[in-house]
Amino acid sequence: MHWIITIKRKGSSFYKNQSMEEILYDKYYYESYALLTLKYYWSGYTEGFENLDKPDLQNKKANIGIEVVQALSEDEGMRRSRIIKFEEYENEISAEKAKRKIGFDFGNHFKEMIKRIDGKLEKLNNKIEDGYVLFDTNGLYIYAESAEIRKEDIIKMIPFIKKISGQYKRKFDIFFVNAIEKLCVIDEENNVQQIDFDSSVTEKMHSEALARSEVIKLLNEK
Repeated sequence: MHWIITIKRKGSSFYKNQSMEEILYDKYYYESYALLTLKYYWSGYTEGFENLDKPDLQNKKANIGIEVVQALSEDEGMRRSRIIKFEEYENEISAEKAKRKIGFDFGNHFKEMIKRIDGKLEKLNNKIEDGYVLFDTNGLYIYAESAEIRKEDIIKMIPFIKKISGQYKRKFDIFFVNAIEKLCVIDEENNVQQIDFDSSVTEKMHSEALARSEVIKLLNEK
């Protein structure tokens, strides 16, 4: 399932001579945005990553491959397919914080994330014949559904990740969980780090990912 969003942006210099442009982007945007969050916030990032396939992000020089997945329920995926503006994410984040105050339900998010992890573990183990490339470090980058997922929530997930990973020969060495305004990293020792995004950098990443995804689409059309 791809999370597809149509966004209207005012005054974009990237889209010529139009004050309002509808932009449709899918996996290329999210893979590009994931890569940029790693570039700006992950201490283990090194130059040389490419947007490829099986896995989605590959750095042959550093021997790192990262698969990108969106852990969205069907209802949430449909909701986010509406036309929105980037600035409206701030309103969504405020609403999520209000939910936390009245009792945030992590259950549905948790189930979707575990389901996606299981699916990607199966791919890591059974798709080598189909061209999936293994690296010294194999990572999984997960787009979570809520801005209110925190480090404490991710820590609670670790026993379940370990249990489901134990069913497979090959395992992911590192996990990244994007919770809209933050990135949580689970390393090989199951330590969890929460990195909060700076809002100005978030908008910069959004613009860069949008431009990058358009370039990738043009290259794929050739």
